[in-house]
Amino acid sequence: MNKCVVRFFKRFFLVVFLCSLIISCKHSYCISTTKIREPKIKVNSVLDERFFVSTLNQVPINVVAPSSGVTRDELKYFQNQELLELLVPENLLSQIVPYNSNSDVMRFEQLKNSFNNNSSIIWSVRGGYGSARLYESLAKLKQPANEKVFIGYSDATFLHLFLTQKWGWKTIHGAMLSELLKTEKDPKNFSIITDILSGKSEDLKYEGIKPFNKQAHLIDQVDGVLTGGNLELLNNSLGTQWQINGNDKIIFIEDIGTKGYALDRSLNHLKQAGIFKNAKAILLGEFINGDAFVGFALERFAEQINIPVYKANIFGHGNKNYPLIFNSNTVISSRENSITMKINYEFTYALKTQKDNFVADN
Repeated sequence: MNKCVVRFFKRFFLVVFLCSLIISCKHSYCISTTKIREPKIKVNSVLDERFFVSTLNQVPINVVAPSSGVTRDELKYFQNQELLELLVPENLLSQIVPYNSNSDVMRFEQLKNSFNNNSSIIWSVRGGYGSARLYESLAKLKQPANEKVFIGYSDATFLHLFLTQKWGWKTIHGAMLSELLKTEKDPKNFSIITDILSGKSEDLKYEGIKPFNKQAHLIDQVDGVLTGGNLELLNNSLGTQWQINGNDKIIFIEDIGTKGYALDRSLNHLKQAGIFKNAKAILLGEFINGDAFVGFALERFAEQINIPVYKANIFGHGNKNYPLIFNSNTVISSRENSITMKINYEFTYALKTQKDNFVADN
C-alpha cells in the first residue's frame, strides 16, 4: 500500500514538473519573439511620390532634435530608411531629461554641428519643448559663412526668430520630419517644401487667405516681411534677447490646445507689449484642440486691433500645415484672397550645390 502511494506521488510530481517546463518554454518563446519582432511603421504617402524622393534623396539632411524627442521605433526607422540621405546623430536621444530629447549641452552640440558641416539643410525632427533653453549657447556662436535651410515649426519658433533676426536667414515654417510617419498629415506639407527647394517657381502662393476684420477688407493688399510662429513661443519671447520684432512685419500666429480665454489673454499680452504697434498685418493660422470659445476670442481680437487681420486654415498644427517662408518679402491680397512669398535664391542654390557635391564625390 505504501509503495503504491509513493509511486503515485512520484508520477504526479513528474507530470507537474513537465507541465511547468512546457509552460515556461512557451512563455520564453513568446518573450523572445516579441523582442525581435520589427515594429510596423506606417509612413506618409508623400514617400511614394517620385518627385519628393528624387529631389531630396541625394541631398544630405541634418536631423536635429532641439526640443523633445521621438520614440525609439521612430528613431530606428530614420536611421535605417534608404529613401532620404538623413544625417542622424548617434546621440540624438537620451533619457537624461524626460521632456527633452537630450541634455542642453548635447542638443546644442547637435545644432552647432549642423551649422558647421557641409550639409545645407537642417530639419527638426519634432517640436515639444526646450529649444529656447539653448539661446545663451547659440548667441555665442559665430554666424556661419553660408546660409542654410532650416525647417520646423511649433517649439522651433524660437529658432526661426533667432535665425531670422540674429543671422538674417530665411527659414521654412513647415512640417517636422517625424510627421513623415503620420499618415493623416497632408502630403502637400512636404511636397511643397520640395517645390520651394527645387526652384520650380520664383514665388510661393496660396489662395484661401480671407480678410478677418474691417481693416483687411478696406485695402487691396499689404506688403511686408513675414515672421511669427507658435503663440506660446511668441509670448515666451517677450522680455528676452530673442523677442519677436514686429516692426513692418506680417506676423503669423498659430497654436494648439489653447482655450478661448487663454487665447484672448495671450493675444492681448502681445498687443499690450507693443508687438503689433508697427506691424503691417497679422495672419492667423489654425488654433486646433481648443474649446468652443476660440472663434469668439479670435474675432474679438481682430475687431479690436487697428491693422489688417487675415485668417487661413492651412498653416499650423492641423493636418494641413503648408510651408511658409519667414523673413521673405510677402504680399497678402485682399482682392485675390491670397498670400505670395518670394522664394529665396539661397534655398535652390543650396540644393543644387549639395547635389553637385554628391555627384562629384561619387
